[in-house]
Amino acid sequence: LGPPALLITCAGIAQPGHFQDIPIDVFETTMAVNYFGTLYSIRAVCKSMVERQQGTILVVSSIAGLIGVYGYSPYCPSKFAVRGLAETLRAELKPSGIQVSIAYPPDTDTPQLAAEAKTKPLATQRISAMAKPWSADAVAQAILKGVQRRDFMITPGFETTLIGKMHSLLAPLSNRYFDSIIAKALAETQHPNQ
Repeated sequence: LGPPALLITCAGIAQPGHFQDIPIDVFETTMAVNYFGTLYSIRAVCKSMVERQQGTILVVSSIAGLIGVYGYSPYCPSKFAVRGLAETLRAELKPSGIQVSIAYPPDTDTPQLAAEAKTKPLATQRISAMAKPWSADAVAQAILKGVQRRDFMITPGFETTLIGKMHSLLAPLSNRYFDSIIAKALAETQHPNQ
């Protein structure tokens, strides 16, 4: 068989909720799986790729690796960490002929997303409802096209691409917009009869 020419890391668990209500072990487990699972996988193949001066590493993050999402305080930082790792490795491994790509898929219709729905705060539900989840096949096809084009940053769909390209510029506007959605949801939660 020989050493791998392509590594795809797609580790991801999420347990949404309110920051102060989520047990600290959820934060630790989320970082262990999402970030360290990615890191350990890359470490396992990196040396052989560098020795051969070729290979492709695809790191799957999330749109939540670009923007902080209400209710995802364990998940977002883990995906931001994956982003930092991919950006660093792109620079370090490019001189060795290794292509590093990072994908930021939108919500994807999987059993994991269905499980998350059980603990999402109302504000998070409202934010999630703004975009229809993608099928896993559609996400996979978009990501593989990006890898074939040797893109570093792969953002399936218009919304994800817009956030990916403009998140720093749009942050003040999107923060205000999401703040209004969150405020309405919190008002409904605190005063359900009004």
